[in-house]
Amino acid sequence: MELVNLATNQITTLASDTTAFLKLSWEREGQALAFLQAVSDTSFTDPTHRVYAFKNLYLAPQKMVFDPSKQGDFPDSMRIKESYTPRWSRDLTTVFLGIEEWTPAPPKGKNAKEEGKTPGVEVWHWKDDPVIPVQRKTINRDKDYAYLSAWNLDSGSFVRFADEKARDATLSGGHKTVILEDKTPYQPQFRLEHADYYLADTKTGQRKSVMKNFVTDYFYGSSPDGKFLLYFKDGHWYSYDVAKGRHLNLTEKIGQPFWNIRYDGPRDEKPSFGMGDG
Repeated sequence: MELVNLATNQITTLASDTTAFLKLSWEREGQALAFLQAVSDTSFTDPTHRVYAFKNLYLAPQKMVFDPSKQGDFPDSMRIKESYTPRWSRDLTTVFLGIEEWTPAPPKGKNAKEEGKTPGVEVWHWKDDPVIPVQRKTINRDKDYAYLSAWNLDSGSFVRFADEKARDATLSGGHKTVILEDKTPYQPQFRLEHADYYLADTKTGQRKSVMKNFVTDYFYGSSPDGKFLLYFKDGHWYSYDVAKGRHLNLTEKIGQPFWNIRYDGPRDEKPSFGMGDG
């Protein structure tokens, strides 16, 4: 892997090996980059990956490497997954990664083929989470799914945000927090989905509860700077101040309806007309 400075034609070797380098990712201003290096282990079916990160590219490139096998706070049963492209935080202090459970290799011998057989019977149950028709629709997305995590460059620490319950994790604007959505207390769900919402600090992983049992269709995420969250409830628009932990009704004093008065569907919680951009 080489870096070419087009202004000077200078070539800098960033990494050199016979294994595969993949998922090159640039910081949006072009001041930093990151990529993965495949690392095989015969005890497992898929490779894990090292993460290379470089800053100060046009002065003296600063090289940092995250090796999960040498990272004490990285779980042994997980691997860094190649479906998630490394992503830089805005302040260049964190690289966000995706991880998943690491599948052990099947035992050698005659039993290996038997363990790999797929049963020809499909069993349905009313408590399936999600139900099988939904599983069929999301199978490709589920194959690429990875738990959102972070490598904090200043401390060298690893932090995992998403887990088996709060699988849906989204970086807020500014990349200081991660929005986590936990639907498990309300499964199975057949109409409007509900979830509990949390904010996790990207440096520590510490969570803070924001809302419980909230309709997912009416949650609109964070402001561009990550200081506020926006959602629609009881016919009004609300904001959540991340720093102060305070909910504020934005439209209660305007005196006009903000829920869709033309809506005649079966929802108890009426939707808004849409979301305007400020």
